[in-house]
Amino acid sequence: EIKNDGIVHENEDRAVFGVFNDDEFQGENGFLARNERAFIVKRDGWIGDHYREDWEYYSILAGEAHYFFEDIKTGEKENHIVKTGGKIKMPPNVAVALRVKKGAIILGRYKKPFQELKTNKHILGWAREK
Repeated sequence: EIKNDGIVHENEDRAVFGVFNDDEFQGENGFLARNERAFIVKRDGWIGDHYREDWEYYSILAGEAHYFFEDIKTGEKENHIVKTGGKIKMPPNVAVALRVKKGAIILGRYKKPFQELKTNKHILGWAREK
């Protein structure tokens, strides 16, 4: 069976599309495959500057992304360059900003449908100084 659900959200920086929409593809820790989203980076620049209150998992399918993290409770900061094949497990309440290059493809996994995720804005201004 082949399905094409198309782009579910798009702006000038990236396009987001669903990967699966069926409950039959259930993954670890209660993640459903229908809650996966792929991000195609459309231009060099920054995305993110937010945090969520749930775990998030990301895989770099193509290209690379420079991830900047900030724990919103402790203020602890980290940054990592993640290349094709790299994976990120992001705990709740950790803000993220990414410096990305055009053509990168990132797969995100969430416990809730993408449209139901509560996104809290948190600008990581310090990341732009790196």
